[in-house]
Amino acid sequence: GKGVYGTVHSAVSVHHKRSPKVAVKIIQKKMNRLKQIGVEIDCLVDVSAKCPALPTLIATYEEPGQVAVVTELCEQSLQQWWRNNERQEESQEGILRRCMLHILQGLELLHAHGICHR
Repeated sequence: GKGVYGTVHSAVSVHHKRSPKVAVKIIQKKMNRLKQIGVEIDCLVDVSAKCPALPTLIATYEEPGQVAVVTELCEQSLQQWWRNNERQEESQEGILRRCMLHILQGLELLHAHGICHR
């Protein structure tokens, strides 16, 4: 996918046996964004291992014109996750409650670290 600050690709890591499928976010270095890139990486280091609802930071790589941030790959969209959980014996309200709990736990951790997710 493509976002404001970079492009995200799925990839297979030969170095990480635990989670070989990874997401690689390529961020172009621009003078007005260098500080923001550092802040994003520092945030990922601080929070990614503390909350199971957030993808874990695996590695970062820096090249002259870009930075690559490697995280666990979220293989399902929210819609796919919902459909997979819908087939279980749980009510839709229960599924929604569990989904919202994960989202709110992630946001709570981000906010505790002074991070505002947009």
